[in-house]
Amino acid sequence: MRNRLMWVFSIIMTMTVILSACSNEARKKIEKVSDLKGKVVGMSSFGEEDTSIKKEITNSIGGEPKELLLLDTIYDGIASLMADKIDALVVFDVTADYYIKRNNNLKFVPIAQDEKLNILMTLRSEDQKLKEDLNKAINTLKETGILKKLEDKWITNLSTVNETSNQELPKNKDLRTFYVGISGDLLPLEYIAADGKPAGYDVALFAEIGKLLKINFEFISVEKKARFMALSSKKIDVIMTNDAPEESSNSSFNARWISTKPYYQSKTWGYLVKK
Repeated sequence: MRNRLMWVFSIIMTMTVILSACSNEARKKIEKVSDLKGKVVGMSSFGEEDTSIKKEITNSIGGEPKELLLLDTIYDGIASLMADKIDALVVFDVTADYYIKRNNNLKFVPIAQDEKLNILMTLRSEDQKLKEDLNKAINTLKETGILKKLEDKWITNLSTVNETSNQELPKNKDLRTFYVGISGDLLPLEYIAADGKPAGYDVALFAEIGKLLKINFEFISVEKKARFMALSSKKIDVIMTNDAPEESSNSSFNARWISTKPYYQSKTWGYLVKK
């Protein structure tokens, strides 16, 4: 009987050690991107661009994640991260900084190399004149220091308590109106304010561009993964993207779009994780 009890006790202790080791492994802190091999990584879906981004993620961590979970929005990604449904969320450094300022249980693990990412405006290929006008406006706003002022207000010094809405844009019925697709997925450059309206740096930027070019801009909420479809169907005229879509390896995809010069530059991208 005693031998049997000792045997049972030995089994229990062995199982405890094994479970404890597994638990510790599961709770292992992510300190560098290579720690994400075999982990669940989440990212908000980009639609047509998802395949190339998946390759970038695999390359960045030096191996395959256990799973790459595509999410509809950045908000779904944050909720999944906090609920431990994913181990990391793909973000730009500016978005990581936004969330870390609001939650000290989060941290940013950047990719190894310094890979700056340009944020620019993308249009249909036939809208060359609009592209040229937007580029001129971006140059003017940069030269006059207005771009820097907008960045300070809507990115660097954006309140962590009360995110303000942008002022309603005046609309002149005698001027042409262009429609800008806003997903609210690239915080704090763009987000959906408490009143449900698109807000942030991008919205303020187009307000200034509208004054310079004497045109109206109206903002339309679109899902990130559906933005190119909305652009193609002419429901919207402009979307914001990172780097030029024409750099994609998909030639048929490239031929449909043109992009402006960058109006904002992110220093790098990486993974938002729990501490």
